[in-house]
Amino acid sequence: MLSTVRTRYLLLVAAAFLSVAVLLAKPVSALQCELPTMHEGRTFVTEAWAVPDEDFNVGEPLRIQTRVSSPSFLSLFHVSTSCKVTRLIHNLAMRPTEIVDFPLSESGLQIVVKPPAGNEAFYLVTTRDPFEFLSGADILGDSGGIASLDLSPAQYYRRLNDALGRVNPDDWSVTTLHTAVVAH
Repeated sequence: MLSTVRTRYLLLVAAAFLSVAVLLAKPVSALQCELPTMHEGRTFVTEAWAVPDEDFNVGEPLRIQTRVSSPSFLSLFHVSTSCKVTRLIHNLAMRPTEIVDFPLSESGLQIVVKPPAGNEAFYLVTTRDPFEFLSGADILGDSGGIASLDLSPAQYYRRLNDALGRVNPDDWSVTTLHTAVVAH
């Protein structure tokens, strides 16, 4: 009887070990969240580009540049490959044709690209006047001007669209910069 119990126990342990080994052998893919393209605005333009290109290798520094065609206030949001929403810049005053780097040089920040690999997006919201559409409850933490948000990407898009619907379309612009995190 003791050998039967011991045999069953060993079989269960072996089966559990095999199950874990099979699960670990399967590649784990990044979450796929919706990353809509938003390019809207009637009277002024917001441009953005990644430096050196839109593919960021894991471990390299993140660098984005932007400029606007009219005086405005810029807020920059990021939807990561893991579907987390972060506000990177909040109501930064910009002059026409001025090129602004992110991370901001005066911040002293250097952001290094981290896994998981996959698609991500940066949303540049520019308005003629300072613009706030988040509540205090939406902000989980603020570190050096960068704020983690307690919003899913879908909640963020809905909240942004609702707020912009209450602003004169001549007074705002939204641009999307799609990028990818590449792991080698």
